[in-house]
Amino acid sequence: MRGGGGQEMKELAALAYRDTTPESRDFWKNEMAQAIREIEQMYADKLETMKTEMESSYNLKVSLSLSLSLSPSISLSLCLSVCLFDLCCRLL
Repeated sequence: MRGGGGQEMKELAALAYRDTTPESRDFWKNEMAQAIREIEQMYADKLETMKTEMESSYNLKVSLSLSLSLSPSISLSLCLSVCLFDLCCRLL
């Protein structure tokens, strides 16, 4: 009885003290890769949202300036200035 219990203890000790470094490395490598993919996706989504908002804002300002019947050069200059100001404010 004693020999069987001793063998079981040795097997349990071998399991407890085995080197798990490669498994840990693979686990954390996969976790980090997944986290990076998620961050990249959130960044791409945010960038797309900002791009869409900027295009809408620009188109609205162009339409507004054209509807005010300003001269084309003043109208475009005004729109570009306002759009640039909006972009700077959003980035801050």
